[in-house]
Amino acid sequence: MKRSDMGLVACIYAVILFFFVMTLKLKPEAQIYPLVVMVLLFLLNTGFLAQQILIARREGRKPVNDLARLFDGFQPVQFLSVLVLSVLYLGLIGVLGFYTATAVYLVATLLCLRVRALYILITVLAFAGLVYCAFTLFLHVPLPTGFLR
Repeated sequence: MKRSDMGLVACIYAVILFFFVMTLKLKPEAQIYPLVVMVLLFLLNTGFLAQQILIARREGRKPVNDLARLFDGFQPVQFLSVLVLSVLYLGLIGVLGFYTATAVYLVATLLCLRVRALYILITVLAFAGLVYCAFTLFLHVPLPTGFLR
């Protein structure tokens, strides 16, 4: 197991705990969805941790210190571009509406990351379909509509 993996697992557990505490402040009927998501994330994180421990024990390895190489290949322009696009996205949700702003954000971000056009199209359509089915049809969650009202 890599040391960066151990740090990531610990951070994910901390995020789950933070959101768990925040979720307990919601009305009981509003707690179901966040709790299900947190349980799934907890199980996936625990499964990853168990898998890494089993592999390390089976192969007799100690944790590898990969912190010095952690940012090898880091591309600051891509990182900053995605960061700026994410901030713009948060502002555009209220103006353009959730679906429009999300489609624009996904296209811009994936272009910035140099993803092929076909994969961008598939991603945007699949994500829009999943969000529409999950939040609009299944959960009946009102999403910001922006100028589409």
